[in-house]
Amino acid sequence: MFETLLHKPVVNLLIGITGSVSGGSLGVAIIILTIGVRLLLAPLSIKTLRSQQKLQELSEKTKTLRDRHANDPTAQNAAILQLYKEHNINPLSGCLPLLIQFPLIIALYKGFLSVLSGTYASLLYSFTPQPGQLVTIFFGVALTAPNHALAIIAGIAQLAQLWISSLHQAPSSTPNPLQSKQFLLLFPALVVVIGWNLPAGLSLYWTISTLLSLGEQHYARATANR
Repeated sequence: MFETLLHKPVVNLLIGITGSVSGGSLGVAIIILTIGVRLLLAPLSIKTLRSQQKLQELSEKTKTLRDRHANDPTAQNAAILQLYKEHNINPLSGCLPLLIQFPLIIALYKGFLSVLSGTYASLLYSFTPQPGQLVTIFFGVALTAPNHALAIIAGIAQLAQLWISSLHQAPSSTPNPLQSKQFLLLFPALVVVIGWNLPAGLSLYWTISTLLSLGEQHYARATANR
């Protein structure tokens, strides 16, 4: 079912876009598809970011309620839920977008990998327009082979995204491992390690997607009160 609903559509979209792009540039097709996917998911992503921001803004009030009802978990939960209700916040509102995006990210990864490795022929629909020539060189980079420089760029983009995000985190009395300095360095390093031996097209996708994520964060902060 995963292959039918997600994997095949991603492969066909990527090949179809490549066939429609002048010169059959796979790099341009990856960028176009990445932008399209991010725009499609933007409402969900921005909703998640706004929800997280509101929860952070209430962190001190939440801490006060936890301390006040430290010996009564039932009263503690009721008080916190009432606080969220007063501020029109659903603490679970950020979960659904993440659950929707996760399988799509896997599908994008598998789809790009199928195209970049040249094993996509059996996945194409009969009506998918195919490029007369699949150009896999993008600004001198072979997208079907590993490229260490592009993997490092993807890691730097991820580091910038996490660092900028951390600058806008509200202080919290509860340590959050996702906000730690170790995580700020570990995750970008992991992105570099993963991209080091994978086709450069995946690093290109990750770089563009991360930069677009930065734009979403800026927009969510700028429109936080809407």
